Amino acid sequence: METVDTKTDMVRGIIMKRDRRGLAPDTQIEVTVSDVSLADAPAKVVGRQTFTNDGKQMPLEFSVALKGDDIKANRRYALLARVTEGGKLTYITDTHIPVTPENWSTKFEVKVVPVGRG
Repeated sequence: METVDTKTDMVRGIIMKRDRRGLAPDTQIEVTVSDVSLADAPAKVVGRQTFTNDGKQMPLEFSVALKGDDIKANRRYALLARVTEGGKLTYITDTHIPVTPENWSTKFEVKVVPVGRG
């Protein structure tokens, strides 16, 4: 199977939310790039960054390393952000954010929405 290349690329951007609620000082943020090519199979994570906000509020910057040999030219990839406070998922992306060799050098703006409030 053909790969894009063997170098490491970075997917960078910022995570934002609309509400004004502050994040706890030890909030965990996880940003993943996953292969979402197969509809009937779990997505395979090909890049991940996990970090703590250390008291900072959104927008928060991220950068996920991708190895070219993990990225196949004929596959589809997506970006997902998860925000966890006190072990509980509180925010997540709710839209499909495609990642391609053509756009991964741009700075992504990832919007997260509240989970389980209503």
